[in-house]
Amino acid sequence: KFMKFLEVSSLESLSSTITTNSIDCVLDIKLEPYSCKMVQSDKKHWKKEYESISTQRQALSPQEEELGLSPVGRRLRHLSESSRTDDCDIFLADSISPRTLFDLIAVLNSTFPDYDFSDRKSADFALVPIFEIVQQKVDEKLASAVFNYASVKNDLWSTIKTEIKPEECTIYTFKSDYTSDPFSEDGCFWYFNYFLHNKNLNRLLLLSCRALSASNSADVSHEQLWDLEED
Repeated sequence: KFMKFLEVSSLESLSSTITTNSIDCVLDIKLEPYSCKMVQSDKKHWKKEYESISTQRQALSPQEEELGLSPVGRRLRHLSESSRTDDCDIFLADSISPRTLFDLIAVLNSTFPDYDFSDRKSADFALVPIFEIVQQKVDEKLASAVFNYASVKNDLWSTIKTEIKPEECTIYTFKSDYTSDPFSEDGCFWYFNYFLHNKNLNRLLLLSCRALSASNSADVSHEQLWDLEED
């Protein structure tokens, strides 16, 4: 399944600016919005593989260590999608619906076509409780890897807020197994990846970046290699 990519010129311009101004590495950044509306081929795949378990929510990977939060603190700060039973609201923290998991995997398959994420499970993803954590971690990485990052920082966050409305989103991250995904490739110094899922807009925004060694030609485009050789 491949998600429908939505072209947004402001996001493409930001990606280009950040990549062009990278310091001592090649930044493979993704600022990619996708529609979650299924096309006909998606519907057939969904009915065949997933529809039978569509009501069964699945557990996500815990994220206390990365976020520095206790399980209690994390659940108090974020309650994920809710269901209603016998006139009582039941909140299931740190779980995901099969349909949303289906979409996250589809985004990864669309963005990184050299890899197959089809067999990934809910435990390969984790919930990020608040958008401010995303901002903090992204700023920390890009501030040291992008020349004059302060000049694009405000545009980056204001554009993301306009396009996906993070305050309405549930936010996920994919957790690398460090063996068989693009975040574990040789020459990858660090990475981050966040999926901002806005159910109201029926959209997903992937915010992802890998810092790659400039000498690792397998991960560098022909244009970037030419620039490096000129330097």
